[in-house]
Order: sequence, then C-alpha cells, then structure tokens
Amino acid sequence: MMIIFAASSISQLTLLQLAANAMQRQGHEVLMVNFSELSGVSAAIRTGAEAAGMQFADFVERVARTELSDAETVSLAELTAWTPTEGELSYRAMFSGQRKAARLMLDEADASLLLVCEDGPGGCAALIAAAKDRRIPVLDMPFGIGESRDYDNALRDRAREGNLNLVPTSEAGTNLRRYAGNWIKTIEQGDATLMPVEVILARVAVGLDIEQPWVVHGGSADALLVESPAMERIYRREGVPAEKLVMTGSFYADAVASVLAAQPALAQTAAYGRPMEPERLSVLLAPPPSRHDTHAKLAEFATYAETVRRFVAAAKCGGRADVTVSLHPATLAEDRALWAAQGVAISEQWIIELIPRHDVLLTSFSSTSRWAIACGKPVVNYDMYRLDLSTYEGVAGVVELREMDGVERLLLAMASVDGTYARLAAQQRARGAEWGVLDGRAGERILKEVDRWIAGRPNKAVRGDTGYSRASVYAPNAQPTRPKHMFVWLGDQIERRHDQPASLLDVGAAAGDFLSYAADRFPQAELQGIEFDPALVAQGRERGRPVVQGDANDLRDLTSGQFEVVLMTGTHSIFEDFRTSLAECIRVAKGGGTVLVTGLFNPFPLDARIHWRYPAQWDAPWHPGYNMASMESVRAFLAGQRRVAGAEFLPFELPFDLAPQPDPVRSWTEAAGEGRRTLRNGIMQLPMHCLKIELAEDN
Repeated sequence: MMIIFAASSISQLTLLQLAANAMQRQGHEVLMVNFSELSGVSAAIRTGAEAAGMQFADFVERVARTELSDAETVSLAELTAWTPTEGELSYRAMFSGQRKAARLMLDEADASLLLVCEDGPGGCAALIAAAKDRRIPVLDMPFGIGESRDYDNALRDRAREGNLNLVPTSEAGTNLRRYAGNWIKTIEQGDATLMPVEVILARVAVGLDIEQPWVVHGGSADALLVESPAMERIYRREGVPAEKLVMTGSFYADAVASVLAAQPALAQTAAYGRPMEPERLSVLLAPPPSRHDTHAKLAEFATYAETVRRFVAAAKCGGRADVTVSLHPATLAEDRALWAAQGVAISEQWIIELIPRHDVLLTSFSSTSRWAIACGKPVVNYDMYRLDLSTYEGVAGVVELREMDGVERLLLAMASVDGTYARLAAQQRARGAEWGVLDGRAGERILKEVDRWIAGRPNKAVRGDTGYSRASVYAPNAQPTRPKHMFVWLGDQIERRHDQPASLLDVGAAAGDFLSYAADRFPQAELQGIEFDPALVAQGRERGRPVVQGDANDLRDLTSGQFEVVLMTGTHSIFEDFRTSLAECIRVAKGGGTVLVTGLFNPFPLDARIHWRYPAQWDAPWHPGYNMASMESVRAFLAGQRRVAGAEFLPFELPFDLAPQPDPVRSWTEAAGEGRRTLRNGIMQLPMHCLKIELAEDN
C-alpha cells in the first residue's frame, strides 16, 4: 500500500522519518510530498525523505506543471452564486490548479492513505480535498502543539504592524459574511480574518473550505492521532470533535522511552528526582528562532545577540551547570554563529533524545516541553516574546518567567541543595503520564490505526467505484449510452403539465447528469443545478453542466418564483428535517409551476431517522441518507403552505431487474408479484415515491 506523507517544515522531518521507517517495516511504501514554497525547505525535505528510503515528490513543482483546460478556466467564474472579483478569480485559478495537481498526484501514486501533520489553515488543503474526493483516508499526526491562541497572537502582531485583514464593506465582504462567516473573528479593531477576503472566497468556491479555520486541527481529516491525555484535553478545548480523536501516543514518546530503556541510570535519576551529578545541573537550552525583526518591542532585550548572551549566562548558573544548546531547525546561519560564539556545546542530535539525558529543559514555549514533563524533568519556560500561551497552565514543574534574572535565580536554586530541584521534579513526575505515554508502543498503535483505516476504505477489487461517497455514487456520466429510466420518468411528469418549461432547477444536482438530459429534452429551458458537494460541482463544471455550489436548505441567492419546474431527487432523506429544503423548493418555484421531490416517503404514519456504516468500523462516523418522512407528516406540512394548490405521491418503480451489487448500500430490485418490483438495499426496503406539488397561480 502506498502512504503519502505531506510535509512543509523541517521541524516535521524527524517525526515523519520515524513514521516512514515503521510503516516501511510493515510493508508499506511511503511517498513524501513537499508543499513548502521555500526552496531550502524543499531541499531539506527531499534529502530527509531519501535518507529514510522514501520516494519524494514536490507538490509545488507539480502545480507549476499543471494547466487548467479552457473549459475549466471558463467555468471558474460560474462556480458560485456570487460573482467573483478579478482578484478572487485569479485565486480560484490558483486553487483549482492545486486541486487538479493533487488529484493527478494521488492517482499516479495509487495512494491508500494520506498522513498530514495539520489539517487546518496550515495544512495542504488541495491534497486533503483530493484525498477526500477519492475516499482516501486522511490521518492527522501532529508534530507540535498548535492552538487557536497562536492565531490570536498572529492577529495581535498584525494589528501592531498595521496590516490586519479586516472584512471590508464591499460586496466581497458581504459575500464573506454570507458564505464564509466561519472565517471571521471579531477583535478590538473589528472583524478580522487570517487571510485576505478574496483568498478565502476563492477557497470556498473551489471546495477548500475549512469548517473550523480558527482551529489548527479543525479540518476534515478522518482522525487526529492524539499524543497524550493532556493533548486530548487541549484538542477538546479547541473544539475538535470527540469522534475525530484517537488516542495512540506519539513516535516522540517512543523515542524518549527508547533512551530511558537503553540507559537505566537516566530513568533512575528521574525516578528519584535528583540531578545526574550532585550540586551540578545539566541544562538543555532549546531557544526558538529569532523573531526580533518583528517582535523586538515585545522582547526583554533589544537585540537577539543580547538575548543569546543572557540566555547562556543564566543557563551556566555561575559555573555550576553544564550547558548543551539545541537550536531550532529554522535558526538562521548568522544566528547560529551568535550561539557558537558563547563557548557552549551546540548539539546536532535530535532534541527528543537529548531531553532525558539532561536535568533541566530551558526553553521558550517549545512543544518539546511535554516530553520533559513525561520523563520528570523540570522545565524553565522563558517567555521571550510575550506569547502568554496557556499550554502548560497548572503544570507546577513548568515554571514560566518573563525576566531573565528570574530564570537565573531559579536555575541557581535548582543547582543548590535546598530541595528546589527535587520539588519541581516530583511535581513533573506526578503529571508525567498525562503528557506522554512512555510504554514504547505508540508506534504500534499508530500502525494499527493506519492499517484499520486502509482496511476500512472501500476496496477497489471488491467494491470498485461503489463505496459510499456522494462524489462517487453520483459521479458524472460523460458518455451515456441511454438516459436513466428515472430521468425519462421525471421528464414525462414535467411534460404532462408544462410541455416545454421555460426554466428548471435541480436541487441536489450532483454532477448534473439530469441537467444534461434535460438540455436535450427541453432545449428552450433555462437550466440550473445546486449541489452542496464541491467535488461534484467541480466534476459537473468540467463537463460544461450549469451546477453551482449551494445548500438545499438555504437557497437565498435564488429569487422567489424564479423557476417553472423545481426538482429535488434523492436529497431530502439526507436531512433529519425535510421541511426546510421542501419550503425552499416551493419558494423558488413560479406560480403555476411544479415541484417534484423524489426519494423515500413512508406510507405508514411513522417518521424515521436512519444512520448506517460499514461493518466493524467502530469509530467511523455514521452516514445519513435514508431518513424517512411519513406521507402523513408531509401532507400536514403542505397544508400550511398557502401557494400549494395540490399534491400527490406517485410511486416509482423500475421496469427491469437490478441485480445486487458488491456494495450493500447500493439498491437492487426484488420481485413483488404480478410483474412488479420493489427496490431495496442492505438497510431496508426503499419506498420510492415522487411527491408532485402543483403551485397555484400567483395573484
């Protein structure tokens, strides 16, 4: 099986190398895909991938080589109910090119799973969307600690610099509020966004929206691999859905456990809460990269050089500590020289393996602090740039300080015999299991999760393209040999009342197959389709079908009384309440027009909500799609609709046999006697009817 890793940072590299080695031992192939636009980062990721025996591909290069067809380019302006600005249109072209490149890349690799380090705004949205289109599982394996407070700090910084993205009063701003309000955050200066308005609207238009854009892991990954109980609390606090969280532990934790197992003396000193040498500290100094170019006013010291000097002086504890410096991978060469000039050892060893070999971690809001907590090592957190993060709030063994003098006093106390070190170490040990599971089996649990998701994916050899996905079930028929029976039947219902309708709307149009049929049968009609799934919209647009993205429950961009005929086929049963979508169909239909709603209606006086999933997928989400409103409930609802002149339920039957398919969600026919057939699937018999609503003429 081919597993795709998406990487954009050198900081992610070691974690992904560990994961790749484990998955390759399991028999999987691994392709590392770089999506950073920085040439230096791309080169480092390529080198790291090749060193770990992975294949490598550069997504940025692939996008540059991918061109949109003329039809795809023309359709960009028609993807949504709103008209894009020139700026938004250019972003639509860029994002559409990314989606196309991602589809090609995944298809060529024959990918079975996509593993990312983030699925929120910082993730590779195009790869994630392409994977979801193809029912390829997406797992999110975090490499650091990302919180919404990081975005708050980014807004604070932009406000200080005078370059906030505030929602404008223009039409673009109105469209953002209407269609992408989840991207807006109200702050003191007004309504702000992480990205320019036109960028966000373009993302939404081409299907790269994020449900929770203010949450680092707020995207559409199928599962978030949780590192520890403490991290689970953070994810829940951030608003990540509980069903997305899967407790596995981390390859980081296994690396710490491996060091402790190889050197029992380290584990002993941690267990007894004492330094490795009496009255002498071993300090691991892990500073962040310099941000003085933009954050000097927030720092205690005016220059990064002075910060470096004071950091090292504090760490040395007046000669009572041995100091090892572990620099962040993003540290610039000129800044590395500043550290080297201080006469301390700069280690190139991975910081995760250094933490258990030292007594104290001295850092500034590093995500690696959790592994120091896990192995009982006190952490001194110097808030260099006043980030005010609450990540380690309540962890007494993580001491947060804003002044370097306080850092120096604390380290001196730990190097003495007054019990400070023992107290802090004991406080860390008390919380250690919350922050890191050091049983050495996290990799094993992650591999099981990977294999579980691959096994649960509809298998091409078994289900072909019939696994449940609206984008596959309703994939466009590019060269139909003959129209579907239902299309002909619906056309007959339309023709009996309207002959040649002037306008027709298909709500839940999928990729627009019925619209293609209607264009031939009703050539005078103005046709439009509304579809919620952006993948299906894109597929329909590629074939020149007039489908735009929209919501059946909110057709606000369509004028009341706009269409002579309105259809909604196989859609209303997705919703737990049919009334909103049905009311919208009635609203946009003309006086004297017809609404045809085809799907499941229960002839018995019972309303039912039905959810389903494939077997043994214990943690997978339940699918909707087979909810049933009773005919009695529908009649009661229509009685309150003043524009409705009459309504009837027409039974729908197939005149031919339909064999069972490998996917039990797909329907087949059963003999019902006297030459009649009923439809059913692996869930139930399917009482298919067409609700035909005739509207009164408007006064």
